[in-house]
Amino acid sequence: MRLTKGYACLLLLIAVCAPGIAQTGCGYNPDYNGDFTIGTADLLSILNLWSESDSDADGIWDSQDDCVGVYDACGVCNGSGLDVDADSVCDDVDPCVGDVDACGLCNGPGPSVPVIDEIVYVTDSLFVPPLGTWYVFSYAVDTLYTYVCPVQGCTDASAANFNPLAVIEDGSCTYGPAQCGGTTTVTFDGHTYALVAIGTQCWFAENLRSDNYRNGDAIPGNLSDAQWTSTSSGTQTVYGEGSSSVFEGSSNDVANLATYGRLYNWYAVNDSRGLCPSGFHVPSDGEWMTLELALGMSTSDVNSTGWRGTDQGAQMKTSSWGGTNSSGFSALPGGIRWNAGFDFEGSSGYWWTSSANVNSPWSRRLRYGNTDIGRNIAGPLLGSSVRCVLDTESSFCLDPDLDGVCAENEVSGCADSTASNFNPEATENDGSCVYPGPAQCSSSITFDSHTYALVAIGTQCWFAENLRSDNYRNGEPIPGNLSSSEWASTVSGAQAVYNNDLGSLANYGRLYNWYAVNDSRGLCPSGFHVPSDGDWMTLEMALGMTSSDANSLGWRGTDQGTQMKMLTWGGTNSSGFSAFPGGSRDFGNGNFYWQGERGYWWSSSPDGNDAWSRTLTEVPNVYRSTDFTRHGISVRCVRD
Repeated sequence: MRLTKGYACLLLLIAVCAPGIAQTGCGYNPDYNGDFTIGTADLLSILNLWSESDSDADGIWDSQDDCVGVYDACGVCNGSGLDVDADSVCDDVDPCVGDVDACGLCNGPGPSVPVIDEIVYVTDSLFVPPLGTWYVFSYAVDTLYTYVCPVQGCTDASAANFNPLAVIEDGSCTYGPAQCGGTTTVTFDGHTYALVAIGTQCWFAENLRSDNYRNGDAIPGNLSDAQWTSTSSGTQTVYGEGSSSVFEGSSNDVANLATYGRLYNWYAVNDSRGLCPSGFHVPSDGEWMTLELALGMSTSDVNSTGWRGTDQGAQMKTSSWGGTNSSGFSALPGGIRWNAGFDFEGSSGYWWTSSANVNSPWSRRLRYGNTDIGRNIAGPLLGSSVRCVLDTESSFCLDPDLDGVCAENEVSGCADSTASNFNPEATENDGSCVYPGPAQCSSSITFDSHTYALVAIGTQCWFAENLRSDNYRNGEPIPGNLSSSEWASTVSGAQAVYNNDLGSLANYGRLYNWYAVNDSRGLCPSGFHVPSDGDWMTLEMALGMTSSDANSLGWRGTDQGTQMKMLTWGGTNSSGFSAFPGGSRDFGNGNFYWQGERGYWWSSSPDGNDAWSRTLTEVPNVYRSTDFTRHGISVRCVRD
């Protein structure tokens, strides 16, 4: 019997007043049950004065009793205790009160669906005298059956998982696409996402918006521009949040989250904790290709770079920005986060893949006014949208070029062992091979501990890759690791690695301001120099640009840019120039921009307080303009 201290003291007092027989001298008759003896029931009855009782007289106050009544044989409070089917399991907890038949059904009929095993035939004959002919014939005399269990399943022919053999409805019918397991939505991190079947795949029909990894860990967010550009860990943002600049679209981050979801850097995509819910993952480059093929893109187009296909982009975009959305993908132009702000909301959408080409991940882009799909590499710090795709049991490998290597595992490079820049790890020839050229060009040159491939174009001999030296020709160091404010204010030579990420050095080289280009100590090795504006024109005319175009400003020529760009950037690289989109460091704020999208190169020729430069982007021609001398861009060298 459980008593509180206060109750125990009170009962002790009563016991003293009435040591064994009922008395009334204390002003209260404690003989509650009238048996002329003070017992447990009499003492407990005193608690009625404070609204306590023990209805089942088990010595435990009802307020503390976990069963006011009696437990039956099955441990159920006030249960029936019945076992009608005598299976030693009380009916209260018995999953089947009765018998489970051979088919697993409670009180079922057992095997009841007849299956014909054999039909027994006999053969007979009949002679027809007028015809003088015997006719032989057979007829059935018996049918042998076996009774089997009825099949349980979905019996609704309109359901995705309809089972035509099922005769017992088991409530399993689903009504979404079969590729999505019969479901139309999935809920993750507090939001319900629509699903869409495209070809053999099941995709999210909207952008991811979670701010947590699959395991519940938070994905860092609300980063400043400086933090965003310096992190090497996963992070997420909402378009327009914080104090970052918004160059296009709305700064209403609440509305943007609801419409476009979040933007993630690639470190978040590549994090082992997972961005997508269980059973889903961020699609690989090959899985994007599978989607594109399902929408009618040709095999040759799907494995190329730049803008590819015909109307596949239009099939994916909503009507609000020029699409038909016939695929149901429902793509929206969520924009991106650059190093110093947000851009392109309302005009472009960017989506990550989980696949990287060396240090640069693959991505997809859709754009207002374009009906095709862009496939390019991008810097891992770019903030892009994410879609999720359902896991599949098969290890499907998309291999458009039939070389035995899955598309997402291809390594681009020079695959020709006779070339001077042969890459033994390359599985896919990207057109960058450089061969020992004519007399004006050897195959390579070593400068400041790095060996540069050379390429002959017309009468000239050019570096076939961007300069990466952090020393002048005489061995003196070129100042580097400048802060943003130092870069924006210096009037001396300086160099930088994009986002201070040494992983980009191998592909893109360093970025230099024009003060370094113009320094008398020299940027290029002995026998080479930074090309003048005229040297650039000579190259362009060797690739077919007219003299009048070469001397003009802005975008000039026809396909000269395409001839200079790598295949991974939408070019053919038929010239061997092997241009990569190395981006730039801004002259005004010292931030980094455009890696993976644009390439800029200095000339040594000044124009007043500025200097001439060249620009390549996704278009096929070459841009000529002047640039601010504190701008940080790439450098090529040409033989004297």
